[in-house]
Amino acid sequence: MEQKTELTPTQQLLKLVAENPDLPILPMIHGEVCQDDCHYWSAEIKCCEVNEYVIYDDYGNPRVFFKDDTDDLYEEIYDEYYDEIKRKTISEREREEYAESRALERIDSFAWKKAIILFIG
Repeated sequence: MEQKTELTPTQQLLKLVAENPDLPILPMIHGEVCQDDCHYWSAEIKCCEVNEYVIYDDYGNPRVFFKDDTDDLYEEIYDEYYDEIKRKTISEREREEYAESRALERIDSFAWKKAIILFIG
């Protein structure tokens, strides 16, 4: 019986680049890597994947969100719409339905970009 060997993170990256030569690479660097006064930092590739992302500006604080994990993004946008109509005289259920539908519409309307996501830590 032949054993299946797992690819190293570097091998995974090279494979994804070979399979998707036109995609950009988006490095995602863990904050602990850069928490000192040096000009260059050493880290390693943790993993990589092809995914879609959007940079969402949350009150002057841009954050990267991935299309396959929009829970936090949904909550932020939902809260915006919920707060927008909280003073209007509608029921709690109507307010929740409004915020939910608007948040989902807005997330669907984003210009999602496809890339090789490279997690570095």
